[in-house]
Amino acid sequence: TAYGFSRFKIAGEADLLFFILSTRMLPPVVVAIPMFLMYRAVGLNDSHIGLIILYVAFNLSFSVWLMKGFMDEIPKEYEEAALVDGYTRMQAFFKIVLPEAATGIAATAVVCFITAWNEYAFAL
Repeated sequence: TAYGFSRFKIAGEADLLFFILSTRMLPPVVVAIPMFLMYRAVGLNDSHIGLIILYVAFNLSFSVWLMKGFMDEIPKEYEEAALVDGYTRMQAFFKIVLPEAATGIAATAVVCFITAWNEYAFAL
Protein backbone atom coordinates (compact mmCIF):
# COMPACT_ATOMS: atom_id res chain seq x y z
CA THR A 1 0.00 0.00 0.00
CA ALA A 2 2.78 2.40 0.89
CA TYR A 3 4.55 1.62 -2.38
CA GLY A 4 1.35 2.27 -4.31
CA PHE A 5 0.78 5.60 -2.59
CA SER A 6 4.41 6.56 -3.14
CA ARG A 7 4.77 5.67 -6.81
CA PHE A 8 1.36 6.04 -8.46
CA LYS A 9 -1.12 8.89 -8.80
CA ILE A 10 -4.23 8.01 -6.81
CA ALA A 11 -7.38 10.11 -6.81
CA GLY A 12 -7.95 11.53 -3.34
CA GLU A 13 -4.55 10.38 -2.09
CA ALA A 14 -4.32 12.93 0.73
CA ASP A 15 -7.81 12.04 1.96
CA LEU A 16 -7.09 8.32 1.86
CA LEU A 17 -3.83 8.75 3.75
CA PHE A 18 -5.57 10.87 6.37
CA PHE A 19 -8.30 8.23 6.72
CA ILE A 20 -5.68 5.52 7.15
CA LEU A 21 -3.89 7.54 9.82
CA SER A 22 -7.09 8.63 11.57
CA THR A 23 -7.86 5.02 12.42
CA ARG A 24 -4.77 5.16 14.63
CA MET A 25 -6.15 8.13 16.55
CA LEU A 26 -8.91 6.03 18.09
CA PRO A 27 -7.95 4.61 21.51
CA PRO A 28 -8.03 0.81 21.47
CA VAL A 29 -10.14 0.66 24.62
CA VAL A 30 -13.00 2.34 22.73
CA VAL A 31 -13.34 -0.64 20.41
CA ALA A 32 -12.82 -3.34 23.04
CA ILE A 33 -16.52 -4.12 23.59
CA PRO A 34 -17.51 -3.98 19.88
CA MET A 35 -14.53 -6.20 19.00
CA PHE A 36 -15.49 -8.64 21.75
CA LEU A 37 -19.06 -8.82 20.45
CA MET A 38 -17.91 -9.32 16.85
CA TYR A 39 -15.35 -11.94 17.84
CA ARG A 40 -17.92 -13.81 19.91
CA ALA A 41 -20.37 -13.79 16.97
CA VAL A 42 -17.74 -15.13 14.57
CA GLY A 43 -16.21 -17.59 17.02
CA LEU A 44 -12.77 -15.98 17.35
CA ASN A 45 -13.03 -15.45 21.11
CA ASP A 46 -9.94 -16.66 22.98
CA SER A 47 -8.09 -17.69 19.81
CA HIS A 48 -4.65 -16.91 18.53
CA ILE A 49 -5.93 -16.08 15.05
CA GLY A 50 -8.34 -13.53 16.52
CA LEU A 51 -5.52 -11.84 18.40
CA ILE A 52 -3.34 -11.81 15.29
CA ILE A 53 -6.12 -10.21 13.24
CA LEU A 54 -6.64 -7.58 15.94
CA TYR A 55 -2.96 -6.65 16.14
CA VAL A 56 -2.63 -6.50 12.36
CA ALA A 57 -5.69 -4.25 12.13
CA PHE A 58 -4.34 -1.84 14.73
CA ASN A 59 -0.79 -1.74 13.35
CA LEU A 60 -1.61 -1.63 9.64
CA SER A 61 -2.51 2.05 9.47
CA PHE A 62 0.67 3.19 11.20
CA SER A 63 2.76 0.81 9.11
CA VAL A 64 1.40 2.21 5.86
CA TRP A 65 2.02 5.77 7.00
CA LEU A 66 5.56 5.03 8.18
CA MET A 67 6.52 2.95 5.14
CA LYS A 68 5.24 5.64 2.76
CA GLY A 69 7.87 7.96 4.16
CA PHE A 70 10.57 5.37 3.54
CA MET A 71 9.29 4.62 0.01
CA ASP A 72 9.26 8.32 -0.85
CA GLU A 73 12.99 8.48 -0.08
CA ILE A 74 13.87 5.83 -2.69
CA PRO A 75 14.57 7.59 -6.00
CA LYS A 76 12.17 6.66 -8.80
CA GLU A 77 15.09 6.76 -11.20
CA TYR A 78 16.35 3.44 -9.83
CA GLU A 79 13.15 1.74 -10.91
CA GLU A 80 13.10 3.56 -14.24
CA ALA A 81 16.64 2.39 -14.95
CA ALA A 82 15.65 -1.18 -14.09
CA LEU A 83 12.64 -0.96 -16.42
CA VAL A 84 14.87 0.31 -19.23
CA ASP A 85 17.21 -2.63 -18.59
CA GLY A 86 14.32 -5.02 -19.21
CA TYR A 87 13.01 -5.72 -15.72
CA THR A 88 9.29 -6.02 -15.25
CA ARG A 89 7.70 -3.75 -12.65
CA MET A 90 7.47 -6.72 -10.27
CA GLN A 91 11.15 -7.58 -10.76
CA ALA A 92 12.12 -3.95 -10.18
CA PHE A 93 10.08 -3.96 -6.99
CA PHE A 94 11.65 -7.14 -5.61
CA LYS A 95 15.24 -6.54 -6.80
CA ILE A 96 15.53 -2.76 -6.46
CA VAL A 97 12.90 -1.30 -4.12
CA LEU A 98 12.73 -3.96 -1.39
CA PRO A 99 16.50 -4.08 -0.77
CA GLU A 100 16.55 -0.27 -0.63
CA ALA A 101 13.62 -0.24 1.79
CA ALA A 102 15.03 -2.97 4.05
CA THR A 103 15.97 -0.57 6.85
CA GLY A 104 12.52 1.02 6.73
CA ILE A 105 10.86 -2.38 6.81
CA ALA A 106 12.99 -3.38 9.80
CA ALA A 107 12.22 -0.14 11.66
CA THR A 108 8.50 -0.52 10.95
CA ALA A 109 8.57 -4.14 12.10
CA VAL A 110 10.24 -3.17 15.37
CA VAL A 111 7.72 -0.39 16.04
CA CYS A 112 4.80 -2.72 15.26
CA PHE A 113 6.24 -5.43 17.49
CA ILE A 114 6.64 -3.00 20.37
CA THR A 115 3.10 -1.71 19.86
CA ALA A 116 1.70 -5.24 19.83
CA TRP A 117 3.73 -6.15 22.88
CA ASN A 118 2.41 -3.12 24.76
CA GLU A 119 -1.18 -4.09 23.94
CA TYR A 120 -0.92 -7.10 26.23
CA ALA A 121 -4.27 -6.18 27.80
CA PHE A 122 -6.12 -7.56 24.77
CA ALA A 123 -4.34 -10.88 25.11
CA LEU A 124 -4.90 -10.96 28.85
